[in-house]
Amino acid sequence: MSNNREKLIKALIGVIISFSALSVLGIISAALLIPNIQGLDALIKKPEAAKTENADTDKPEQTNDGGAGKEDISISGIYTDEMIEQYTTGVLITVQNRPVSENASLDMAYIISFDDMAQRLSVITLSEKLLLSGRSIAAIYKQDGIAKLLASINKSFRLNIKYYVCADTALLAMIIDKQGGVETTPDKQEAEYMSKAMNKTIEAKAAKLTGMESMVYALDPISGEYPISMLKRRAGLVKSAVLNMRKSISKKTAIAFLSMVMTSAKTNMDISALSDIGYAVLKADEMEYKSILMPAGAEATVNADMTISIDAEKAAVLINQSLYAANGE
Repeated sequence: MSNNREKLIKALIGVIISFSALSVLGIISAALLIPNIQGLDALIKKPEAAKTENADTDKPEQTNDGGAGKEDISISGIYTDEMIEQYTTGVLITVQNRPVSENASLDMAYIISFDDMAQRLSVITLSEKLLLSGRSIAAIYKQDGIAKLLASINKSFRLNIKYYVCADTALLAMIIDKQGGVETTPDKQEAEYMSKAMNKTIEAKAAKLTGMESMVYALDPISGEYPISMLKRRAGLVKSAVLNMRKSISKKTAIAFLSMVMTSAKTNMDISALSDIGYAVLKADEMEYKSILMPAGAEATVNADMTISIDAEKAAVLINQSLYAANGE
C-alpha cells in the first residue's frame, strides 16, 4: 500500500480504516455514508487510480492496432473522453465462490458505472465464460489475477476503467442477509429447483431469498438458455439489492455493518473514488438504472467446452453505449 494511501486511510475514523475494501454491495452501502467532501469538484474531477503491487496492469494496455483505451474507439452518441473522465466512475466487480485470500476461479463479474451527468447507474453483467484473446474471463482471473483481468477487459472492450473490487460469495450472502433478503421473480422451473435445493417452498413470480439462497439462485445452472438465463438471475439480484439498500441499512447502523464486511474484500479504489460514487448513490432513487447482459447482442457462440466466443467489436460498442450514452438511451 502506498504512503499516500496509508495517510488517506489513517485519516478515517475507527472502523472505516479499511473503507476501500468493499464488495459491489458493500460499496453501495458505504456510499450512503460518504459526504460530498469535494463539493462540486467531486462531480467534475476524477481521481487517479490507486497504486497497486503491479500498477501498470491497472492501466489499459497500449498497442499499435488501436486495441487500447477509450481514445481509440469512435462510437456515435457517446461521451467524449474528457466527459467520461469528468462525469463517470467505473469499477470491475468480481465474485468468487471461495475466500478472496485463495487463488480461485471467478464465478461472477460485473462492470458498474456511475454517471453523474446523466444521473445513471449502469450494470454490465459479464459471463465468466467469455473468451478474451482466446482465454475465458475466469481463466485470466485465476491465472493472472484481477488487475490483469481488468487490463484485458479494458483492451478487449476499449474501456479505461481504473478500479476493481474482488469479493466472495460468503460476503455477498452476509450483506444480503443484513438487508433482510432480496426479492426476485423466479419462473416456475426456477422455483421448483430452488424449493428442492433449499428444502423449503419457494414461490414462483414473487420470492424473497436469503443470502445463501441468492447465491444458489445466481450460480446454479437452473434452467433456460445458456448463459443468458443465469446472467438474468444475477443481474436481477443485483438490482434488487441496490434498490433495497437504502431502505434496509440506515446511516446509524451502516458503520457497524461495514466493520463486518470491509476486511473481506480487496480493491484498489481510493477514498476519492468512493466519494464520487457516494454522491451519485445518495441520489439513487432519482437515477436511471440501466442493465445489460454480455454476451447478449454480441453474436455469441457457445463452444464445446462451454466457453463463449463473441464479436469483441460489437461487444465494445454495446458496452460503451450502455456506460457512456450521451443521449441517455
